[in-house]
Amino acid sequence: MEQKKVSGIRTYLPAFGLKGWGIALMGIAFYYFYQGPLHFAINFYYGYLGEVYGWTNSQLAAAITIGQLVGVLGIFIWGPLNKKIGSKGVAIIGLIGGACSTMIFAFAPSIPTFYIAVIVFCFFAVAYSQIAVATFAANWFPRTRGMYMGMATMGLTIGNATVTLITSKMVPKFGLKPTLIMWSTLMVVVAVLVALFAKNNPEEAGAWPDNDRSVTMEELMAEAKAAEEYKKHSPWTVGAVLSCKYTWTIAIGWGICMMCAGGFLGQLVPTLASFGHTPEFGIMLLTTLWPTGVLGNWLGGVVDNKFGTRTASIIFVCFEIAACLGLIFAGANSAVATLCTGTFMAAMSAFSNVTVSMVTNVFGRQDFENAWPVVSVPFKVIESFGVLLISMIATASAFKTSYVAMVALLVLAIVLMLMTTTEQIGSKIHGA
Repeated sequence: MEQKKVSGIRTYLPAFGLKGWGIALMGIAFYYFYQGPLHFAINFYYGYLGEVYGWTNSQLAAAITIGQLVGVLGIFIWGPLNKKIGSKGVAIIGLIGGACSTMIFAFAPSIPTFYIAVIVFCFFAVAYSQIAVATFAANWFPRTRGMYMGMATMGLTIGNATVTLITSKMVPKFGLKPTLIMWSTLMVVVAVLVALFAKNNPEEAGAWPDNDRSVTMEELMAEAKAAEEYKKHSPWTVGAVLSCKYTWTIAIGWGICMMCAGGFLGQLVPTLASFGHTPEFGIMLLTTLWPTGVLGNWLGGVVDNKFGTRTASIIFVCFEIAACLGLIFAGANSAVATLCTGTFMAAMSAFSNVTVSMVTNVFGRQDFENAWPVVSVPFKVIESFGVLLISMIATASAFKTSYVAMVALLVLAIVLMLMTTTEQIGSKIHGA
């Protein structure tokens, strides 16, 4: 589905309407709790739990890896359930489940409960941060979903920056249990707000998709009824989505970019150390350049909305390639290292918007629920191997070589993007 053409101030600050902005704020909250207090704050826990309980970093990191893989499996549960009960119900279940899993570790801190808590959290987090938020985007903002995702993914960037900071300040002062109870309570509060105010689609809320009032409410409701009939007989079954070549160009092309993003950030500190910088310098960049990520989230929505999703994606990848090349050729220079890191973080944050937008672009609003869970599985599997793949290349050769490999992978991603259609192949219902 082509992006809605807008001009003036709406290019930079969309007119979602009151109800639409409510959904956008929920999207920010979903991404804020995307990986939760046990995952976002892992850098703090490495030192704290090691000192208090004697647990090793590898023990804690293994829980995160297993949890991410279980999260991929969760797509098979939450995707079909989303079609049955709607994204509102799935989001509520996910948030409550995430809050409960955090409580498990709060009341019984041990290695087994840490593993259980992280794995269960990752399983439930997929419900609201992958399935529900994406379906809200397709239903509420079918033509301005780039701007919606740009706003929503700000929660991910802000969460990365603040959850560790808040946790590191609260635990020494109040203790582990009260801190985790606080985070769990906030998740429950978000779940209650979703239950009270969210609707699965704008028609249920008496609003318009994209807040576009070019049709009357009567016409809109008639179209909504036609859309529901279409869904009952949609040709886009799981098998049809799997056999569509664009499923794979999106999953692999866009997945490679997120894989490289994980590899870049996950190996940044040792990479900079290999160029002669201190570890403290790399950590400083990671903890102080997060505003560039917020800027990237917003710019991602603007560029997506203005130029279209595929073009925007290629632009962001080119910036990622430029950042990698800068480190390869001049990484020993502190100013260059800072500029390249900030550029990559901004481009990566912008890119985090576009996969949902691209699936909506190709399959349309009414077939999004059929396509997104199928595309998500290979996409998430590829994304999850970023740190492992880049570290293996670095171990076998050198960190600089791993960045050369990232450049090659990103060029491959651009080729796959160019192979992906910009035309909608799914439902053709107006506003769909």
